[in-house]
Amino acid sequence: MRYNHFIIIIIIINIIIIIIIIIIITIIFRFLDILADRKARSRVTGAVLYNSAMIRPNFRFSTGYVVQVRIVKSTGAASCMSV
Repeated sequence: MRYNHFIIIIIIINIIIIIIIIIIITIIFRFLDILADRKARSRVTGAVLYNSAMIRPNFRFSTGYVVQVRIVKSTGAASCMSV
């Protein structure tokens, strides 16, 4: 009986860890979207500073990031893996 409770607790802890990782990844991508000026101005307020100064209007053209998604085929099944 105790063994079953232990397994359930381990599963719950794993689910909580996965949820925390997803939240952290979401926050990082939102930060990068704001920095790259990809978010609508109506949803984001405040100033973006770079070296304690307001960024130039053409800042988004000199910096950026690309979200890469690779399709990996293994044993006949395709799975999507984000890098």
